[in-house]
Amino acid sequence: MRHALAALFLLASLAPGARAIRPGPQAKEDAKRFGFDHAQSVQRRAPSAARARAFAGFNSSQGGGWKVRFSPRTGLPAAVVGGRDVPRPGRPEDAARAFLSTHMDMFGVDPAGLKVEKQTNSSGHRHLLFRQNYKG
Repeated sequence: MRHALAALFLLASLAPGARAIRPGPQAKEDAKRFGFDHAQSVQRRAPSAARARAFAGFNSSQGGGWKVRFSPRTGLPAAVVGGRDVPRPGRPEDAARAFLSTHMDMFGVDPAGLKVEKQTNSSGHRHLLFRQNYKG
């Protein structure tokens, strides 16, 4: 009998928690407002053979120390790290745009469509954050 009462008490104490995760009255409106009422599953894309070849060519021309992580959503490089590029003259923004332009076949991004959003200095290096406006 005591075990049955203990189990009943345990269930009763968990019931308010279960109600707490139920959607509120605004949930359907919020889902519609943020586009979740017709969300589609993310299409996974492998990197194209041309992108993989472009990275291999880039890596071998730069001494072979680079690693790439491709985005599963776009199939484009999400991160290229680990190596060193040749120093480029001029302002950091111009150097970054020249790098992206030289390796446009790998990145798939036209530097003309990028806007500098933020510049920082750290450990003697300049870091630039570009923002891309795609299709409006």
